[in-house]
Amino acid sequence: MMDASQIVDLDRYPIADIDDAPGRALVDACRRDLDELALCTLPGFIRPEVLPALLAEAQALVPKAYRNDNLRTPYGWMCNKSFSPGHPRSQVFRNRCGFVMADQFPGDGPIECMFRWDPLTDFVREALGCETLYRSACPHLSLNLGIEGEDDQLGWHFDTNDGHATPTQGPDPSFRPR
Repeated sequence: MMDASQIVDLDRYPIADIDDAPGRALVDACRRDLDELALCTLPGFIRPEVLPALLAEAQALVPKAYRNDNLRTPYGWMCNKSFSPGHPRSQVFRNRCGFVMADQFPGDGPIECMFRWDPLTDFVREALGCETLYRSACPHLSLNLGIEGEDDQLGWHFDTNDGHATPTQGPDPSFRPR
């Protein structure tokens, strides 16, 4: 199993030492970005030499993805039937994509290793300004990998959670969603 400290560029982003001055400065910068922009980006967070291993793991999981193709409202968890057709809660958006769920991961790959790394959870908690933050224990939803191929789209929606941490990688010509 790969060690998560080998995945994250800890020289650039000292998330394993958030109580030290450089780690505290990073947390403060992220919190400021979240407060001002509602978004925090960390270019190069994942070491470039490790990206091929993460992409290979993701590519191997693509065939296991649950496919979804439906229309949904931005408030999918609420009853929206009593609203007029022009009301925002009546609007529908295409939701066509795939998801690999936590129980489909191999258990020892780099993606799951990074996700389950306590210093990452602590860093995200601090950056979000939360007193406590727990990783989900759900055997299916605690970790997922979104798979979007050509013409796929994740329908616009509101999430009911307090925050979201999403490592993303731009298009890779060798990555082929199905």
